[in-house]
Amino acid sequence: MTVKTKKSGFTIAEALMALLVISLITIASIPVISKKKRVIGTGVHGRWACTLNEQGQHMVFGSEQNPYGWIVSGDQCYFNPPRDARNFAVSAVGAGGGGAGSSMASELFTGTQSITVTKYGKYKMFAIGGGGQGGVTNCVIDNRRRTSQGAAGGFGYAEVDIGEDTKQIDIYVGKATEQGTWENRGATGEASYIRRYYNINSTQDLLVANGGEGGHPKIFRIQGCGNNDHNPTTAQGSVSWASSAKNTKNYNSGYGTGTTCNVNEFCYGTQSSDAVNAIKNIFGDNVLPSNSVTGRGGVATHKSSGGKGLDGAAGIIIETRYIGEGGKASPSEIKRREFYPYLERLSVVIGKGGEGGAAGAAGSKGGTTYFGDMFSLEGGDGGKVINLETSNSTNNYAGENGETGKLSLKGVTKTTALGGMASGNTSSANGQNATFYGSGGGGAGLKGSTNGKGGDGAPGYVLIEW
Repeated sequence: MTVKTKKSGFTIAEALMALLVISLITIASIPVISKKKRVIGTGVHGRWACTLNEQGQHMVFGSEQNPYGWIVSGDQCYFNPPRDARNFAVSAVGAGGGGAGSSMASELFTGTQSITVTKYGKYKMFAIGGGGQGGVTNCVIDNRRRTSQGAAGGFGYAEVDIGEDTKQIDIYVGKATEQGTWENRGATGEASYIRRYYNINSTQDLLVANGGEGGHPKIFRIQGCGNNDHNPTTAQGSVSWASSAKNTKNYNSGYGTGTTCNVNEFCYGTQSSDAVNAIKNIFGDNVLPSNSVTGRGGVATHKSSGGKGLDGAAGIIIETRYIGEGGKASPSEIKRREFYPYLERLSVVIGKGGEGGAAGAAGSKGGTTYFGDMFSLEGGDGGKVINLETSNSTNNYAGENGETGKLSLKGVTKTTALGGMASGNTSSANGQNATFYGSGGGGAGLKGSTNGKGGDGAPGYVLIEW
């Protein structure tokens, strides 16, 4: 017996009808899909930008009048949205701050006084001890006095690095004393010294210049005093330093030979003119009155007592070195890829880069960028002056680099404004001007004793894409 199996399925007509329905639905969806892509798409179809040129004038790029290059537009830029343009993306930044200037300054302290230490670094110091008194004796046979000169005080120089552990420094100027009478040795002058107080109760003599020795009287002789007889030699004061002292010098060239000074002659120990001029070159012309006065030995006066010497001298010069901090980039939020479905005509004002500081002055703050009345972007702070607090003898110090702006632009490489004497800019103490939008200028460095100017910050920038 034959069994028949019943089969079921779509007919050709039914399959064709289903395919037709699917095709109609697909065709109807195409405008919706394409419209949605146009709304959320990020493709760039146009571009408009505004910034400042080197003269501080506004420049606009992509205007309808000149869509292929930058043109000067006065004190602001106007954005006129192209017809039918939609979905605007804005990137913007404020101006960068200017870098600070550098300077090398000095502060002088002389005479007996106490200094509270507030600055650290290299302290240059000198000291001259008080002069010794002249000596005299009387020759009874020919009634002529024989005198011997007092020696000059010690004369020394030193450089000492002073750190935060030092709280106070004392300067004491030694005096010339007058004690001897005829047939007595002249008095030795007092020591001049520079002393520091550190830690809690510790002290240390940084530089000591002892006083000059007094003149020796001629030995009394019953049978007379010949002109060829000499007194013992008098010695100039000695000099000592702390073990940490650098570049020490002992100008022990003042004389007090003890030779006999005859009637109407004047003899005394003096300081070397070369030594005095060397100190004046460092501390200034007025720090010592003359090359033969300060710390001079006593004059042989041919009186009943030797002449008094002169007081010593002492001083400190504190060298302070300041370099420039780099200018700061605009700290404001970058409105990158923030979409605006529609924009109307608006004005854009670009912030001007902060000016670099002159020698020893801070840089100025960068200007604010205004995007119509919709938002504003603050400029970066100017660089500050930095106290090095160091005694590096090279005198070449690099300023800090400017801070690089945060804006990212396709096809534009970010650059950094180098500080003066920084790597790649070692020929100049001046900081470089910033060129990348919103970046800070380079801080100035020191080249020897040459001060530097800080670099200017870069202007702000506004970019609109659609």
